[in-house]
Amino acid sequence: MSTLVLIVAKETGSFYPKDEDSAKRLFGDLIEKTGATKILALRADSSNVMPAGITELAGSLSIGCECVQVDKLEPFSWTDEDPVEFWSDNLETTILNSPISSNDSELSFMLHSGTGFGAGLLYSLYEMLGGSLWITERGTDQYTAIRLDRNIPDEGSAS
Repeated sequence: MSTLVLIVAKETGSFYPKDEDSAKRLFGDLIEKTGATKILALRADSSNVMPAGITELAGSLSIGCECVQVDKLEPFSWTDEDPVEFWSDNLETTILNSPISSNDSELSFMLHSGTGFGAGLLYSLYEMLGGSLWITERGTDQYTAIRLDRNIPDEGSAS
């Protein structure tokens, strides 16, 4: 069992999965390569509604999907807050308010530059919980998934 964790783009953006075709173009290769059996969509735009495209694509593929509203991380708005505490509080809140767990299934985290500091949040979750790290690259008809995480050799191996 594998869970694909991603941050959903703003509804007005070109990377928002408004219908099944756009969701397949954006995430189809990623879902196939990760073997995802569930999509966990994190929304930092004050909504907890799953984009229609992800719902439709998940239904077509017979995989689960869940949407969770998370706080938008904007470090440039910090005033007197300790950045380390602010960052760790945000991570803790994201983990506690969502079904992200390293015990349930293999986690695959999708990074993309449009999420700004949210990409840092996902990378931190990857470092803490393990799993795999992915990006997508624009292709002719769809986005191609590329795995980025480092391969940690087994203990005692020559690599």
